[in-house]
Order: sequence, then structure tokens, then C-alpha cells
Amino acid sequence: MKRSPKLKLDPKNYFRLSNGLLLAAPPEVPFRDMFSEVFESGCYRPSAEFRIRPRDTVLDVGANVGLFSIWVASNVPSARIFAFEAASDNFRALAGNIRSNRLKGISVHHYAVSDGSSKHVTLYRGFHGGIHSIRPEYRNWDSPAGRPRRTERVRAITLERIFSRFRIKTVDFLKLDCEGAEYDILLSTPGRTLSRIRKIVGEYHDLSAKRHGGVLKEFLTRNGFRTEFRAAGRDTPWGMFVATFR
Repeated sequence: MKRSPKLKLDPKNYFRLSNGLLLAAPPEVPFRDMFSEVFESGCYRPSAEFRIRPRDTVLDVGANVGLFSIWVASNVPSARIFAFEAASDNFRALAGNIRSNRLKGISVHHYAVSDGSSKHVTLYRGFHGGIHSIRPEYRNWDSPAGRPRRTERVRAITLERIFSRFRIKTVDFLKLDCEGAEYDILLSTPGRTLSRIRKIVGEYHDLSAKRHGGVLKEFLTRNGFRTEFRAAGRDTPWGMFVATFR
């Protein structure tokens, strides 16, 4: 495995990595924290079992500005990566980062991955660029003085439609970081499609009595996955989960 590159901030919110890559991010994106999580802490690489192998197919749902996709492309150049990002400014940075660094094997798509109930969804924009969400529970969460968040309308696509549209037979690694939309995405996906996913690593968020980690764990187990869920801390309403299809 290659050593993780170091990070240097250039003017105009560009970030230069010690391996020569130059990445851009909107000012609202907490780039340093996200870089540390993805490149240094390896939050989406919890164990050797979840190692991405040559020629694997990877779905990056909630790609933000592309850090995880770029990490995969840098370390496993033969991997085929599909990156999906809903927020328009994050997507522009994502597409620019892939294009300007001439990274191969990554295709980028401006969609919110959802449950298919509508062709477009409302994206509620967070106070920083890493916590935008299509879930209505986020409408007023952590906004100044309880004021509604800014919004934008975004095209939506389902996980099942991704398989058919891009002619994907098997997904070897699915990464989910979509601020509560993990329930919309997974619970609406038919078992015949879920069985074509080998490994999942993602965040879960406890939103309500019907949308919490326990519900997701039961659903994945019932559909043939071995799972592990870990809360981020005591009384913390979110955490990480991993799932492997048996």
C-alpha cells in the first residue's frame, strides 16, 4: 500500500498533495478534516477484509469533492469507480479534480441517490459542505436561529437504476456517506440487486423510530449480509457500519 500523501494549502482554496495532485474544494467544505479521515485515518478501510483489489468496481455515493474516489484511483489504478454527488458546488469541484489531475477510471455523476419516489429531490444544504442531505429531518437541523437551510433541486437516481444504466454486473465496494439517505438508498433496493454488492462501508444516522442503525442492520442481515455497526460515541446519533455479502 502506498504511503498517504501530505497536504499543503495553496491560495484560493486549492490543496496540493505531496504526490503532486492539486485538489479544489468549495470554501464551505472542511477539506482538512475530510482529508485526514479518508487518507490518513482510513475511515472507509476498516480492515484488510475491505481492501479494494485490482479491477474492482467501486461506487462512491456521497463523493463530495472526490477524496475517496481519488484515494482509490491513486492506490488501485485498475479499479472502475463511479462517483455520485448531489450538491452542485461539490460536484463541480469533484469533476474539476478528476479532470485537472487526469485521473483514469473515475466517472462522475451529478445525482442524489435515493429511493426512486421522484425524479428530483430537495437537497438541504448544511452549515458546511460535508453535511448536505436530502432527508427532511435535516431541514432545520443545526441552522442559525432555527432558520430553514438553503436548498437546491437535484436529479435523483436509485441504486438499482445505477446497475442497469451503467451496465454494472457486480459492485465490489459500495461507500455510503449521504447524511441519512442510506435508508432511502438501501431499503428501496430489491434483494436481487443487493446480492450483487460484495462489501459496503458507510455512515448511518439515527433519524427516527423507523430510521436508525438497528433497522438498517436487521434489513441487511435479512438480505444476506454479515454486518457490524459502531456508534461514533456514547449517546451519539450516528456511526459507521460495514457489511459483507455472505
